[in-house]
Amino acid sequence: MPAAEAQLEAFLRAVRKAGRRVDALRTIRLDPLRLAAVPPGDFFDLLRLGGADDVIVSFLGPPVLEPAQQDALPPKPPQVLAVCSPNAPAQVNLRELFERGLLRAVVLSRPDAPAQAAPGSRESGFAQRFQWVTTANLQDLPESAMPRPSP
Repeated sequence: MPAAEAQLEAFLRAVRKAGRRVDALRTIRLDPLRLAAVPPGDFFDLLRLGGADDVIVSFLGPPVLEPAQQDALPPKPPQVLAVCSPNAPAQVNLRELFERGLLRAVVLSRPDAPAQAAPGSRESGFAQRFQWVTTANLQDLPESAMPRPSP
């Protein structure tokens, strides 16, 4: 997938430019007929085996784990930064993942993003097309990411 390869290469360049390093890189072969996501077992293993100072960057969305998997995680799992598809907020309770400490930050595509960013800095172009959400601005999650009342 050329777009995914370009995204990964740009990320790795940015990490190197920031003076950091990537200690491990795990790629996942996707089934084009299934929803693009990290398999729960793979994500669980990464979270279970990683340390509190580790950071997991997922270009395939947030960890989607069974309750038993969430309960079996260490008290301080690695920090997760997830790049989410436009549909992720409607499919995953992002607020709960933040509250459980399973997410540090998410990048969400803006549904009303322009096809091409207006001229300006990279930061303003990013802000026009994406939303950066952390625990500091959790209230900015879109309505579709809010928990739904049980019937």
